[in-house]
Order: sequence, then C-alpha cells, then structure tokens
Amino acid sequence: MRHIAAPLLTKARTRFYRIRYRKRAVWGKGVQVRGRLLLRGPGHIVIGDGCRFDRESGGNTIHTTGPTVTVRIGNGCHVDGLTISAAQDVTIGARVHVRGRLQVDGSGRVVIGDGCLFDRESGGNAIHALGPMVTVRIGDECYLNGVDILATADVTIGDRCIVGECSMVTTDFHSTRGDRWSPDAPVNTGPITVGSNVWIAARTVVTKGVSIGDNAVVSIGTIVREDVPPNVIVSSHEQRVVKELPHGSPSAPTAWPTWWTEP
Repeated sequence: MRHIAAPLLTKARTRFYRIRYRKRAVWGKGVQVRGRLLLRGPGHIVIGDGCRFDRESGGNTIHTTGPTVTVRIGNGCHVDGLTISAAQDVTIGARVHVRGRLQVDGSGRVVIGDGCLFDRESGGNAIHALGPMVTVRIGDECYLNGVDILATADVTIGDRCIVGECSMVTTDFHSTRGDRWSPDAPVNTGPITVGSNVWIAARTVVTKGVSIGDNAVVSIGTIVREDVPPNVIVSSHEQRVVKELPHGSPSAPTAWPTWWTEP
C-alpha cells in the first residue's frame, strides 16, 4: 500500500504546483515535485523535462526580482535543496544534481554547466554574484562540496573541477590603506579564473585576481594569493607578511565609506 501511495502523492503534488504556478513557470515533460516548492516574482522560470524537486528541509525556492529575469533549469536536474534569488538570469544546465543545499543570489548573472554535482556539506554551497556586471560561470561536470563564492568581479571555473570547502573572494571588501574609513579609500578587486580538471581541497581560500591553471591541485588549507601554473601541486600553510603598512592611526571618520552600504 505504501509503494502505491507514494507515486500517487507525487503525482497529486506535481499537479497542484503545475496549476498553482501555471502563469509563472514553463513546465517540461515528466517533472516531479516531491517536496515543497515556492516560485515567486514577476520574471520567467523555465523547468526542463524530467526534473525532480525532492524532499529537503526548507524545500526549494526560486525568486525572480525583475520582469526581464529568467531562471532556467535544464533537463533531468535533481534538486534536493535549492534557493535562488535572481536579479539577472540564472542558467542551470542539464543533469545537475543538488544533493545538499545550494544558495544563489545577488545582482549578477550565474551560469552552471551540465552534469554538475553540488554535494551535501555543512552549510551547503553558495554563489553570491554581487554586482550587475558580474558573471559567475561553472563548467560542465564539476563536483562542488562546500564552495562559497563571493563575487564582485567575474569568477570562472572550468570543466571537470573538484572543489571542496573553499572560499573564493574577488575583493578585499575593505581598503588596506590606513585611512580605510575614508569614503575615498580604494578597495582592491579582481576576477578569479580556475582552469579545467583542477582539484581545490578543503579549507582553502582563493583570493582576488588569481588564476589557477589546468590540472593543478591546491592542497588542504592553502591560501592562494598568486597565480598557480598548470600541472602543479601547491601547498602553503605559512602566514607570511606580504606588505608593510605605514605606522600610526588615522583620525576618526567623518562619513561612512561607500563600501559600507554595498551588499
């Protein structure tokens, strides 16, 4: 009886969501909704053939914040816990599996290639595209297990990469100058580029303006501050001084810096 009831419940739930969101989403053939699904916003949502929205704490949410925004989920995707808040287009390729929780947000564009797997990890995976000119692009057949991307400039990850618990940060967020409280204090920013077939191990940080070459391996706990050539293993657990700063403390700020109001 239980085996008979489960398919019937899935069919009923899928029909309910198709009717509820018939004006908000374009549904492909064979879509299954097994858990909670929330679709919001004035934009367009396109769900490919054979997609499956499964049970997960909190369910799945897709929110388009503008009428010209399109969130597109490719054929054959299996989603356990997806949260999207999109101010620009978000494209998820075919056969993508979100086995843990994946959060996508910000005012930039996000493109995820075919066959990627976002695995279960404490805190899940997160992509924050923090600027209208920013694009975060992940190649085909990547395995991501705890990545956190904070992108104020473009982030590109090539095909067939393995990325563990890693923070990718394209900016200092705050100025390194002594007058960092000044509204005019500059904040350094630079894109991150990761080649194909790269393995980035757990508890790593990839900083602004860095390029990692094809087939490279970044070992556990490494902070990547400089370009990594292709076909090498890099490992650095030292906390080295990279620059001497002027002595003395600046006066109190007269106004908040511009970065204080940024996302």
